[in-house]
Amino acid sequence: METASQWWELHHPHIVRFMGACHVGQSPYFVHERTRSLALYLGANGKTRADVWKRLLEAVRGVEYLHRRGFVHKHLMPADFLCAEFEAKTLLSGMGLVACRSERSASAPASADIRDAWNTSGGIPESPVVEDKRPSVSSDIHSLGQCVFAFLSFTATMNAGLGSADSVVECQDLPSHCPEYLDAPKWDLIQKMCDSDLNHGVNMTYVLEKMQEIAYPMVDEEKEDGARSTTENLDEQVLPGWSGYTVRGFLDEFDEFSSEPGEPTRKAYTRLLQLHEMIKEAVPSPEPMVVNKYLSLLSRIMDAMEKWSSFSASVQATGSRYIDQTALTFNVEIERVFRLLNVHEGLHVDSVPAFETSYFDKVQRMDRPRVETVVAARDSSAGSSETQTSDEDRRELEALQQHLDRQAGERRGQGNNQASTLPRWFVPQFEIETGAFIAAGGFGSVYRGQWFGTEVVVKEIILKRGDTQQKRAEFLREANTWFQLNHRNVVKMYGGCHVGRLVFICEYASQVSLDSFSKAEGRDPLLIWSTLLSAATGLRYLHDVGVVHGDLKGNNILIGKDGVAKLTDFGLSFFRKNADLEAEQGALGAYRWKSPECLNGEVATFASDIFSFGMCIIEAVSGALPWGNRIDDIAVNHYVTKGELPNRPAVLEDEEWDLVQQMCCSDPKQRLNIFSVVVRLTTIVKRRDANRRQLLQSAYKSDMLADREHERMDAHTGGLDTLLQLVQSGVASRQNAARYSMQTFSALTQGNVLTEQEVAQVVKLFHSYDTKQDWAAIALGYVDCPCSAIRADVTSWLVGLIERESDGLLKAEAVRAIGYLANDETSRTLIVRHGAILSLLEMLSAGSDAEQTDAARTLGCLAIDCEQNQVAIADARAIDALVSLIVRGTYQQRIEGALALRRLAEGNWEIERFVKSTCVRAFRDIRDDATHRDAARMLEEIAEMRSGDEWKDKGSFPALVYFMLYGDDQQKNEAEAVLYARGHDRKNDRMKIRRDPVAILVTFARVGTTEEKLESARVLHRLEDDNDATRVTIVQKEDIVPLVALVRDGTDSQKEKAAESLGRLADDNNATRNAITQEGGVMVLVALVRDGTDSQKEKAAEALGRIADGNDATRNAIAQEGGIAPLVALVRGGTDLQKEKAARALGFLADGDGATRNAIIQEGGIAPLVALVRDGTDLQKEKAARALGRLADGDGATRNAITQEGGVMVLVALVRDGTNSQKEKAAEALGRIADGNDATRNAIAQEGGIAPLVALVR
Repeated sequence: METASQWWELHHPHIVRFMGACHVGQSPYFVHERTRSLALYLGANGKTRADVWKRLLEAVRGVEYLHRRGFVHKHLMPADFLCAEFEAKTLLSGMGLVACRSERSASAPASADIRDAWNTSGGIPESPVVEDKRPSVSSDIHSLGQCVFAFLSFTATMNAGLGSADSVVECQDLPSHCPEYLDAPKWDLIQKMCDSDLNHGVNMTYVLEKMQEIAYPMVDEEKEDGARSTTENLDEQVLPGWSGYTVRGFLDEFDEFSSEPGEPTRKAYTRLLQLHEMIKEAVPSPEPMVVNKYLSLLSRIMDAMEKWSSFSASVQATGSRYIDQTALTFNVEIERVFRLLNVHEGLHVDSVPAFETSYFDKVQRMDRPRVETVVAARDSSAGSSETQTSDEDRRELEALQQHLDRQAGERRGQGNNQASTLPRWFVPQFEIETGAFIAAGGFGSVYRGQWFGTEVVVKEIILKRGDTQQKRAEFLREANTWFQLNHRNVVKMYGGCHVGRLVFICEYASQVSLDSFSKAEGRDPLLIWSTLLSAATGLRYLHDVGVVHGDLKGNNILIGKDGVAKLTDFGLSFFRKNADLEAEQGALGAYRWKSPECLNGEVATFASDIFSFGMCIIEAVSGALPWGNRIDDIAVNHYVTKGELPNRPAVLEDEEWDLVQQMCCSDPKQRLNIFSVVVRLTTIVKRRDANRRQLLQSAYKSDMLADREHERMDAHTGGLDTLLQLVQSGVASRQNAARYSMQTFSALTQGNVLTEQEVAQVVKLFHSYDTKQDWAAIALGYVDCPCSAIRADVTSWLVGLIERESDGLLKAEAVRAIGYLANDETSRTLIVRHGAILSLLEMLSAGSDAEQTDAARTLGCLAIDCEQNQVAIADARAIDALVSLIVRGTYQQRIEGALALRRLAEGNWEIERFVKSTCVRAFRDIRDDATHRDAARMLEEIAEMRSGDEWKDKGSFPALVYFMLYGDDQQKNEAEAVLYARGHDRKNDRMKIRRDPVAILVTFARVGTTEEKLESARVLHRLEDDNDATRVTIVQKEDIVPLVALVRDGTDSQKEKAAESLGRLADDNNATRNAITQEGGVMVLVALVRDGTDSQKEKAAEALGRIADGNDATRNAIAQEGGIAPLVALVRGGTDLQKEKAARALGFLADGDGATRNAIIQEGGIAPLVALVRDGTDLQKEKAARALGRLADGDGATRNAITQEGGVMVLVALVRDGTNSQKEKAAEALGRIADGNDATRNAIAQEGGIAPLVALVR
């Protein structure tokens, strides 16, 4: 009971959040947030020592908080160091604390000694180092030092590969020398913390500052000003961030600023001057950390002075409270520097072992001047214009006094009646450092803040003139309610101040609010629905404890660092009434979440929360305000009170819209309750998650992923035991259960060696010689069985099973089991030796869809790294059967067929050639058939596949792209959502992505991984062929830049595909040709023609030809980049395809002005073109003839050169004997050669060219 009461009052970011407890029954228990061991987190994540120090610093902050709340540990151990489940944050357990407060022992006699409470707090053994002594702050520091050393030692062991992530971290005695993994300053800190004489240790302030310095070193600042590390010439040192101010100059200005005696600022100045003199006079000089801390403090005070000076005259009166509270905060910081200096001088202020004279008395002495400062401040500001009354001043002073009594006086049983009136959540204003502004509303303002080094949110409530003490009482009542709420999906309140300046101190939980989260580019719909579910879970908790939120809307649902939704501003009249005020004043959106009854003036209820949450769903999934931005609130009020709803967002499915409608009924009694909403949202999330998994399952090319999902289930729900029960029962009427159990069993056992006892159970069934034998054989096929004799028997039985069995379930499972067996190299040859290939081919041609898929997969497994099996499968005509499956099969069958063909071809040149030629023939048969588009794509990729392992690592991306383009509606939506979100994760700029396939592919071509870029380029150039509009769209989406980058820096395959895509983009599009040239495309393509692989040269030459077609500017650019010489070289000595593409490109280049024609002639281009007309293939002859004709379309010298190289003779021969297209191009070339040149005309006549030309005319 005592532990639960203590833990319940602890609210801090680094203390495990306590939810409740049960103290009755035989087994009392605690309920707290889910955590994991810090050691397990550090070990599993391979954290560096720097990360470890950061996590340990968080633990130290938690310990400091415990001390400020009047608690110490009996014995702090590594097991007390935990980690948050969903984020990297250290949490301290709330177990094993010692509390010393009279209020906690009210039921005990007033004279009860403090030792009694200490001895009855959970029975945890005492620390050996404090034997016969009471736990104290000093003993905590000692234990903390041991824990720090233990975790650092654990991390060093893990990094050296000598430990395991599940190792137990234990405290140990410090070694006599500094370990290798620690430097001198860190070792010195640990030694000081672990000093065996607790009276000569260090205080908590020193530990915190040193660990802060280690975890977050200020390297840059120290380098900028090395003087910050010494007290030499302290007065002349420059303030960090204030280049015009020295320390002495600052002190003079602060003296003038705080000239009025009695004010908090004057008290701060006086104390600061004392600190300054002590630092200067200290012998030896304080260590750099103390000096740096002091100079940093001066800079922050200077910042505050500058801010206050900037206040206008009209607000300086109210601003005085700001500077007073800031001065109090700085007083705390000044005292911390004093404490650091005390350690330096050997004054160990926290190390007295007895409670009565230890930490709490020191706190009282330290805080007493601050209380006096507050009193003086109130006395000196009695005439101010602030709205706070003298009664409120008195209450604030009393609260501060009670705060000190809580930490000091009451622990000795001397507390008075007034002490019980102070809320447990009270935090003095000077303990909070208000930082950057976040937001503002009618209730006040929200800031980021620091609470003893921990980041928090500060919500300041502004009471306007005329506000009564009743409103302060409301604040007190509602803060009490908030402080007691503990739930993962509800923003946690750590504390607050109800006197003077009204503030809430709560967790900094927000990366973003739901309204902006849902509007963000690339947000995944599944993630949005999951976030809504977590928000609904938080709302259910509020309703369960009787709290009505009253102001639910997108910006009151925060998304934390861990991606979890948290509700804020719930049930507080300040926030709710402010929302009502905004509605009255016509603020945009004020009415848009309100229920009809609330708009009619009724109070908020659970039912009105449900209505508002329905509007939040619309807001989240649509990314826009409910009712949109164009309708004003008056119109919204009219529609809502009439019972109408906003238009249904297009992205909402029927089930989802039905949920919104039932949540937003105009009659509150007809609305769903929050429990039903959570159930319905859970169903939606599960359905969407199942759709996503189904898509990914297909995308990963195998239904094995579905099997692996069953690993998430406990082994006893579908593992060996269930399988054995089903097998032993004969499974005659339980086929579905048997199949599920078999799949689950396969996931649980694949790749694992079962125990001998487990294998023996299955083997026993296998040898039973009854109906159970078939299923037992299948089970053993899934097992990595260590006995080769059993494996051989099982293989033989399974092959026989697929030969004789007509039962589809048994047959399909037997094939799957053979596929598992084929993962073992020895079993592969054994399976083929037992004649499995013919049975599998029969299933491939005549089996069910599942059987054909499994048969193709198994054939592929049999071919892995086994030339003997590859030859046997190829000889059995499996290649034709697999190609046929790709042409006619389902998507999954095509995937498995393609994978099997690649495995067959791997490492065997003859089989690879046969596979490619078979795929080419099939591709040509179906390439023009739109119904076989995907099959044609797969066949083309296999025909063009490269040797090596490049194809193995493509992952799911190609399949996701396929589903986005060609899947059914559900597949298209899911795949597009996945790729859209993934694309935004990939990009690192602010460019927005449109939600359409082409835009998504362009993004991946620009910022994707290597394989994503390659696949995107492939698909984009395939889309370019479909229609001109798509090509224009691709260009508009800046696809040229990433393609040019791929040609320049990509892999061999990427360069080839990107060059091909650039050529297709340039086809018949002058603007694109210019854009490619401007983006440097010509330069990289020329380089590829010169230095690329054979295939790259071919694609680049073709692309240059298309870029040059009909555009003088691009022709000149190609010539200027040196593109003509490598093209001529290809015509002269390239492969057949290279010669054809290069000749075509030279023809387009020759179409331009005389400069490009002259360049071709100068590079010797005429002779190889003539040779190509004479000796080339049909296409080469045609392209070369055209190029010669274009070259002749210039001056007489060029025509003469062509004639001298024998061009007339070969062109005449082509007119006489060529194909129709060749005759056309040759006749055109002869005409241009003869134009205006008597010598060339005579040559044509002499070569007998007139007769065939006349024949063409006829």
